[in-house]
Amino acid sequence: MTLRLIFPLILALTVLHGERSHAFGPGYTRINAVAESAETAYTNPAGMTRFDEKTTSAGVTFIQSFKEFDVDESRSTVDGGDPGDSDPLLVPSYYHIRPINEKWRFGFAANVAAGFGADNGSSWAGRYYSNEFSLAFISLTPSVAYPVNDKLSLGLSIPVTISNSVTTSLINNPGQNDGELEVESTEVSPSLNISSLYEFSQNTRIAFIYRAETDYDTDPDVEIKRYSLPANVIDNIEDAIDSLEYNSNLPQSVSFGLFHELDSGWQITLDAVWIDFSEFGITEISIVGQDVVAPDSNFNDIYALSVGAQMPVKGDTTWRF
Repeated sequence: MTLRLIFPLILALTVLHGERSHAFGPGYTRINAVAESAETAYTNPAGMTRFDEKTTSAGVTFIQSFKEFDVDESRSTVDGGDPGDSDPLLVPSYYHIRPINEKWRFGFAANVAAGFGADNGSSWAGRYYSNEFSLAFISLTPSVAYPVNDKLSLGLSIPVTISNSVTTSLINNPGQNDGELEVESTEVSPSLNISSLYEFSQNTRIAFIYRAETDYDTDPDVEIKRYSLPANVIDNIEDAIDSLEYNSNLPQSVSFGLFHELDSGWQITLDAVWIDFSEFGITEISIVGQDVVAPDSNFNDIYALSVGAQMPVKGDTTWRF
């Protein structure tokens, strides 16, 4: 079987409502050092010291993936065609900042920190490897911030993340309808984020954020359906799966941000991040014949850089690039 990725694209439309609420800039710029909206309670809690009044922002992001996989059926050892199309998603978010006193600030964020998945359908050629899967990290994040002096502010947040993973693959029953293997896991884990914001002046500031790794070790719920092997063989397979270590995690990351506003009103931002993605882990479990297969994941670290500009046009209208 040959899979060829033709055209991947994520289209995201964000609608926000709230006092001083702003969506992230194009390409997810303006994240770390801008600190101009309630979203900073999540992206950089140290920036909350710039707020002297209660600020709230709520939003919904619409995500649609446009992709195409071609299966070369002349080379495939399994019958079936291409995987199904992705369904659209609506992802909600909520951010809040509240002054405690003249110095301390409290924040709270509720959002989907990360996630991905696909429903490939039950008739495509790779159904015995992956039929449907989803992995979502839902984060509830309280945070506090304190100004060390007129220039330096520090922030601390403790995200409590709910990890939910569901994986299904079909099982080949020669001469009969396919069986199904379903593995589901849910875990709640706390983590730690440390952030800083240094303001050289009202128009220039930088930010550093460290997000610690969050580990999820749990016993998955395993169910085998419509499998034609003898009951004692199925019991042995379920025992083998139960003995596997099922781990998923959000890897640690370090982010940097720069914000500078020119005398002309133009704003320049730079955001950079290193994600220790080589430590990302999720185990895929499948059945080949009478054997349980759980290969280790193999990922590389991620380095990302985005540069943005905001240009004032007229009144409250701006352009962002």
